Formats: sequence, structure tokens, C-alpha cells
Amino acid sequence: MKFLQFIDKQKSIISAATAIVLIIAITVAFYKSYFDTQEEEIIKSYTVGNITEINDTITLNEGQTLVQNYYSDSFDYKQLGFTATPTTESAILNVQISNGEQNQTKSFKHSELSLGYTYIDLDEALKKSSPTDFTVTFIATKGAFDFSANNNVTIENSSCTVDSTNCEKNVVIDLRSVQKTKGFEFVLLSSVIIIFLITLLLFVKLKPFNIEGITAVVALFFCIIFIFVFKPFTVPDEATHYRSAYHVSNMMMLDFSDNEKGLQMRQCDYNYFVNGRIAIRDQSYISENDFDKFFVKDNQKVDTGYRFISDKKALPYVASGLGITVGRILHIGPYWTFQIARLFNAVMAIILIYFAIKILPYGKIGLAVIALIPINLHILSSCSYDAFTFGSVILMFAYIMKIIYDEQKIGWKRLLLLAAMIFIIVPQKVVYIGVAAIVLIIPKNKFKNEKLHFAFKCGLGMVAIASILFLQMADVSKLTSDTPTASDVAGFSVGYILQNPISIIKMLYNTIIIQGDFYIKSMISFFGWFEFETPWFMAIPYVVIIAFAFMRKKGEPKAMGYPQRLYALLMFGAIFLMIEMLLLIDHTYIGSEIILGVQGRYFIPALPLLMLFVRNNTIVVKESFDKKMLYLTSVLNSGMLIYCAATIL
Repeated sequence: MKFLQFIDKQKSIISAATAIVLIIAITVAFYKSYFDTQEEEIIKSYTVGNITEINDTITLNEGQTLVQNYYSDSFDYKQLGFTATPTTESAILNVQISNGEQNQTKSFKHSELSLGYTYIDLDEALKKSSPTDFTVTFIATKGAFDFSANNNVTIENSSCTVDSTNCEKNVVIDLRSVQKTKGFEFVLLSSVIIIFLITLLLFVKLKPFNIEGITAVVALFFCIIFIFVFKPFTVPDEATHYRSAYHVSNMMMLDFSDNEKGLQMRQCDYNYFVNGRIAIRDQSYISENDFDKFFVKDNQKVDTGYRFISDKKALPYVASGLGITVGRILHIGPYWTFQIARLFNAVMAIILIYFAIKILPYGKIGLAVIALIPINLHILSSCSYDAFTFGSVILMFAYIMKIIYDEQKIGWKRLLLLAAMIFIIVPQKVVYIGVAAIVLIIPKNKFKNEKLHFAFKCGLGMVAIASILFLQMADVSKLTSDTPTASDVAGFSVGYILQNPISIIKMLYNTIIIQGDFYIKSMISFFGWFEFETPWFMAIPYVVIIAFAFMRKKGEPKAMGYPQRLYALLMFGAIFLMIEMLLLIDHTYIGSEIILGVQGRYFIPALPLLMLFVRNNTIVVKESFDKKMLYLTSVLNSGMLIYCAATIL
């Protein structure tokens, strides 16, 4: 193909363009790190009353005044922080700080209040180091506010009143000294990434080129970077997944005391879990409460009251649970125990990815590029069970492809192994049953006899249904509820969908039209609970790389016939539809114009099906493109990570 020949001849220009993209990302990142943002390094921090758990709230209605008095032995702090959640977007809060001699007043609109602590830079007149009685007065000028408070800690010489009425609770106040930082972490991270790219360039020139080994190393490197760039609890649903992994850890340590009353955790892990969820954006809580200490002596366990997954669904949490267990056995602190759990989860997923690429008879670079999609690495480097989902689903896909293209006939041994994979993998995320369904395109001549072929067709279907019913019956039963949405708002049910098919089809059409670009972006670079995204110019190249990676390479087996390819596309469409319908039932309220809660990352494990459809015998790409695409993907990931680090760190 002339276009591909042109690309091969102009590879130096393409390499230069790639370098320019990386330079732009680094330049933007440096600008954000040094000039645009006001990053601060915490020198010391003190939460009044040594509060390690925020377990209550104080509501301040419009027009009311809340006065919190504290006594400090040394009020030489530069900032004062509080946590207040406005109930309306038009809310306005006035804050006055007084040390008895000097006053300071500041007004906050809804948009100026942070998710975690909102900090006020203190005037110099307030920063005296002698013992001080200081007072913080909050006035709800417009709207109402919920303040984070504590009612379990006795704080001497403190009092709280709402409109002169004594309150038994205390508003949680954080005092801290800070200094502007030069972005040392960011500069170090950028240097490590650049050194890695130079080293990787040497390795990809090696012959023979071990694509599964290189991909595993690249994925592990980026996962480690993601682990430290995106702090604990910032990955979608990570708090829930961590609780489930902790339950598995308890079982590993032969502790079966978890029951319907709640999950058992170390006291320090519980304290970190509570504070971590409160202060997702403001990471100062880690050092404030010594959660970042590498070793601790805390082995006391508490009943948290948190729910956890059923023991039947424990498999995806084995790796992260093992990481938590290692942390607990070695008396490692809560922050590092969390990070070890993430690392173990990433390693487990990468091992599955390694073997999937290794046994896949063709399209290895396709799986490699899918595995290295930034949002996928973001999920792999967390406590999410989606790490197991992705690794196991593509391993199952690769094994089915191996069976199809292997000259060896299918015997009982292979049939039983495939049945075991389907039984274990499919129920973990039922929506990806479409990937397992490609077993139906295995030709008859691959079987030793007709009896075995019949057993294969019927047996695997029965295995899939039995495993789903065994593990997912409780979730399936929820679908028949009249109001099964995640909120209390009336939602959709299976009965409603069957009775109103036309309106559901219109809603699905609107969703695709309105959310189509979001699905593509959130499949590549729409990160975590931050809802942080990179510019489009950094995401578009991934779409091009994926398209090239799916093409047939010179020397590879011929593509499947059109009926088989069309079937693969239909299975992708079935997965897409199941995801939409599940989120319609679980997250969408009646009256919404579109289906809510769907993100592009949900479609990543199904992308190999698109590879089967796209791969054809007309467009053939030179095999040497594998190295270039793997390195190009690594360069793009580096630029994206540097951009993210400059914004987040």
C-alpha cells in the first residue's frame, strides 16, 4: 500500500514529529509546574485536638453564625484550613479569624471551596508564636454548609456555638506551615522517564525482538509511575475495591471474623482509609497523621462497619489482598501497605498480559498497544478488580485464537482447560461474555470427532451459564427491581425496558451521539475521581496507533473470513449494548436524556474483537512496525504522564 510505503520512507520525519509531541507535553508540564500552579511543600501540620477521624458534621443554615474557639500553645502557622460543603452552587461563606488582637476576614463562593481542606493564608499579624486563644467565625451569608466535625475527641479550652447555642461537636481545623516548592518530584519523575525512553530505544533494536517481554517491562515501569502520580483512593471505586481486598487479606491470615457487622481492619489502616477518602485532592493528610511511616507497631484491629464482597467473588482480589497481607505481616504503614497492594495487583495483571501476548498466534502488537493505553495502565496500577478482568479476558481471547490457528486438533485436555477459563473468568464481569463467545467460530475440522465438537458447542455454553448463576445470582436478581438505581431516584428495570423499547432505543441513540467523543476520550486519558483529562492532541495519536496495530502484518496467517469478522463485530456490539443496559438500570434515573455512568474504559477488554474485524487481507503492514509502534506508544505515554504529574503532584 502506497500510504504505508510512504510512512516507512518518512520514518525519520515521523520520529521527529513524535519528539515534538513529547517536547510540547514537557514544555506545557514545566509551565504548569513552575508558573501556572501554586504548589506548596508542607513543613509542619497540626490538626487541632490531634483528630485522626472525622466522624460527624455541623450544618450551618443561611443566616446562621458558627463560632469555634481554640487554644494554641504556638500559633505560628501560615495557613488555616477547614472542610465545608455547600448545599447550593450560589452559596457564599464568610470566614473571620481572630487572635484577640487582630482580625482577618475572607469570603468564599461555592467554586472556591475545595473538596478536602480549604486553606486561608494567614496575615502576618496573626502569626505570633506565643500561646494564643484564636477564634474562627463562619457566617452562612447565602445557602447552607456542612462542616466536617468530630465528637469523640476532648479538646481542652475549646468551644463551638451555632447562633450562641453551645454545640458538643468541634469543627475540624487544620493549621500548617508551607513553603513554595520548585517541583522536585516532577523534575525527578521527568528525568527517570527520559532515561527510561533512552534505555528502551536500545532494547527495541535488539534481535530477536521479544515483544511480550518488552511489553511487560514497559507496562511495569509505567504502572509504578502511575502508582505514585495518582495517590490512593483517586482511581474510580478504589476505596470499595480496597475494602474487598482487605477482606481477602483477612482470610489469608486465617482471620474469619468479618461478618455482616463489618470488615475488620488494623486501626492505622482504618484511620488512613477514613482520612484518605475525605482528602482525596489535598494529600497533606498523609504526613499530618504519620500515615507515610514505613514501619508501624499498630496491630490493633477494629470493626469498621464497612461491607465487603462475597467470598465467591474473592478471586480478582487475591493479588491486592496478598499485598495487604505482606504489609501487615511486615508491620508496614498504611500508606505503603496500600501502595504494595497496588503493585501486587499490577504485577498480577502484567503476568496475565505477558502470557496472552506470548501465546497469541498473531496481532501481538495489537494486544501490547491495548495493554499500554494510559487509562488501562491507570486501572492496572490500582486496587481495582478490573486489573484481573482485563488480564484474564485477553488471556482467554489469546488462548481461543491459539486453538483456532494451531495445527493441532482440539482434544479433551484443551477443551477442559478452555472450560475452566470460561468458568473462572466470565462470571467476574459478565458483560465480557462476548469475548468468550468467539469460541463458536472455531471450525469443525479443528475437532478430533463430531461428538467432541457437539460437546464443545453445548458444554461451554452450559459452563458459562452455570458459573454466572453461581457467582452473579444476587446481582442478576437486582435487575428485576422497580428502583434499582445507585441513588434513591426512581430508575429503570428490566420490565420497564421491555415495555418501552422504542424510548430506550431513542435514549441509546442520543447517548451515542452526545457521549461518543467522551467514550473515545475516556478510553484513553480521562483519569480517576479527579475527572482529569489531557488535551485532545495527546489522545488522538493513540487512535491512529491502535488502528495500525490491528492490521495484518507481513508473514502472519491470513485474516478470518468476512462472516467470522462480522460475528466478532456483532459480539463487540453486544458487549457495548450490555454495558449500556446495565448502567441504564444501575445508574440512570427516569427522565434522563442519556444513559449515565458509562465510560470508555469499560470497552477496553473488548477491543481484541475489533482487532478481529479490522484485520483483513487487503492491507498488510510490514512486521518492522511492531518496534516503532511499541516505542511510539511509550513516548506518548511518557508525555501524557509528565503532563499529568505537572498538574497533580
